Amino acid sequence: MQRGVTLIELLVCIAILSIFASGIIPTLGQSLEKQELESTSCQLAADIRWLQQISINAGVDTTAYAMFFYNTTPYGYYVTANTVRIKNIIFPESVTLSGSHSYISFAQSGAPKTGAQTISMRSKKLKKWKFVILAPITGRVRISDFINTQREE
Repeated sequence: MQRGVTLIELLVCIAILSIFASGIIPTLGQSLEKQELESTSCQLAADIRWLQQISINAGVDTTAYAMFFYNTTPYGYYVTANTVRIKNIIFPESVTLSGSHSYISFAQSGAPKTGAQTISMRSKKLKKWKFVILAPITGRVRISDFINTQREE
């Protein structure tokens, strides 16, 4: 009796694995791009909420906190406290900012001094969008896949 694997059996197994791999590898690349866009939008929303909270905690005009955007490559933003950078974030290469965003700052009440804003981010390869929306009066921050700011009932 023969034990082991023949060369033909080995080649057939390699061919089958190659066929599966050729279908899976492009999907993995798309998943990575989608994850980068999702995590970048979540990080931005979390940092806007953090900026809002430290502005509330600082009291009236004790410290001026603001978030400024890089509107060219590399895209990203930084947070300042009295013009000193305390946080700097650079987006992954696959994520871009769309439009021209200058800065965000909050009053002690938590309302944005800069009014309502929609920060648009796009995945270069997937052509998908994420929008970080800042409400004008309450300062509520949310993430959406659509630019429509109306609440769906």
